Amino acid sequence: MLSLRYYQQESVDGLFNYFSTNAEGNPLIALPGGTGKSLVIAEFVRRVITQWPNQKILVATHVRELITQSYEELVGLWPTCPAGIYSAGLKRRETHLPVTFCGIASIAKRIQEFGHVDLMLVDEADLISHREGTQYRKAIEALKVINPNLRVIGLTATPYRLGLGTLTDGDIFTDIIVDYTSYDKFNRLVDDGFISPLIAKKTDVELNVDGVHVVGGEFNRGELQAACDKELVTRAALEEALVLAHDRNHWMAFCTGTTHADHTRDMLIEMGISAVSVHSNLPGGDDERDENLRLFKAGMVRTVVGVNVFSRGFNFRPTDCLLIMRPSMSPAWWVQALCRGTRPSPETGKQNCLVLDYAGNTRRLGPINDPVLPRKKGAKGSGMVPFRICPVCQTYNHTRVKFCSSCQYEFPEVVKIAETASDLDLIRREKPKPTPKPAVLEEYDVHRVEFAIHEPRDPSKGRSLKAAYHSGLRIFNEWLCFDSEKGFPRHKAHETWRLMAGTEAPKTTDEALMRVGELRPPVKIRVLHEGKYPQVVGYDFD
Repeated sequence: MLSLRYYQQESVDGLFNYFSTNAEGNPLIALPGGTGKSLVIAEFVRRVITQWPNQKILVATHVRELITQSYEELVGLWPTCPAGIYSAGLKRRETHLPVTFCGIASIAKRIQEFGHVDLMLVDEADLISHREGTQYRKAIEALKVINPNLRVIGLTATPYRLGLGTLTDGDIFTDIIVDYTSYDKFNRLVDDGFISPLIAKKTDVELNVDGVHVVGGEFNRGELQAACDKELVTRAALEEALVLAHDRNHWMAFCTGTTHADHTRDMLIEMGISAVSVHSNLPGGDDERDENLRLFKAGMVRTVVGVNVFSRGFNFRPTDCLLIMRPSMSPAWWVQALCRGTRPSPETGKQNCLVLDYAGNTRRLGPINDPVLPRKKGAKGSGMVPFRICPVCQTYNHTRVKFCSSCQYEFPEVVKIAETASDLDLIRREKPKPTPKPAVLEEYDVHRVEFAIHEPRDPSKGRSLKAAYHSGLRIFNEWLCFDSEKGFPRHKAHETWRLMAGTEAPKTTDEALMRVGELRPPVKIRVLHEGKYPQVVGYDFD
């Protein structure tokens, strides 16, 4: 039996709580890449089918690897699960089981084969297009013809899209119910060891995007590749990478197009760094792609070079260096690319992931846990004005100019940049504190209470007796610190015990656990919602 981490359990419980209190609406869960969305899906599906066997569930995604990953998570959690796979790439087309893991491209035109579907879970939900007639939308619309009460659940590491704002600004998802991509919760995951830190070293080379037009909020692909795929620039960047990343074992390089990727691969090999390409134009097609990824994962090549094919869905925990050679205007692409390096791998000696940003994305788009979020089309506000600094007179110039407006210095293709480039924080650790929300006191019915010993990660904080108050699908936790040497936590534990038991408080946490039979479980609790975590502040026993 697999166990869930606290944020995974919060996500599963959040879904049940949402559906128990909302007759309509489609919830969204935002978890950083590498934190185990597949396990959240597996546990939620297991609980639904266990309690309501007649439910029919589709778990849809766009990447073959994610289909297999999610299916295997459910099988690992529940070996006898009634689940199948529908994917042309995997040569399986199973529709008769209560749960089906499927590729959206495979089912879009065959959705009627599934009949009545109650729940549709979408992994990488930010890929659902806002345009009519696209695959996800066709599938959802067809399913709603059969079952108008269909509910859609989204999971993503990037709950936003270029030109559209957050995903809840669209017409499918209505509420973000759990979000660990925010600055403070992301940092908590780093501190708890669930996310590997990202570090940056200052680079002297930055790709020049002068003259590259922006179409639909992103750089024009053809123009971008033409601007970036230049031998002088690529060689300068890779020579610098050889110095900065000499102690890194598993590199991933992101390029602007297939030709750029192949040129980068060839140059790495020329410099003595083993490398393979992974993209849609490989001569050997999917077989060559799969073999190249196998070689990389097996440690037989040091670098895998691609475009978009592994910015999502491809997970290799030991990855300890990212070469970013693709400028972008998309925070979603940027965050997804960085997520390839956030997976911990302590068993291989990985302590962090080095990011060499030759594309200026850090300055343009911000850190992974506080990116420059896209605005809806037509929204007012000014974005970042891209600039370059003249090395002769230090005058700020717009990136599109070829000559300095002050001294007429001609800017070269390889741009030397100041401290505002790729050594900026990739994980923001400090942020202006937002205006605190007003405190809210609410009362909840208590259906049951569970007690257990809580062992903190930091032993110096001491053990405590954890009381978990269950109110429907919500759980409110309280920690009674009998072992604490500090006055207030110990005083609070003693007062709570006397109130609930009417007897003298235990001297230790172990003694408290042995005596929990003395406690009267409350029928109601009062909870103060203030700050990050709710606090139990009152009890009713009648």
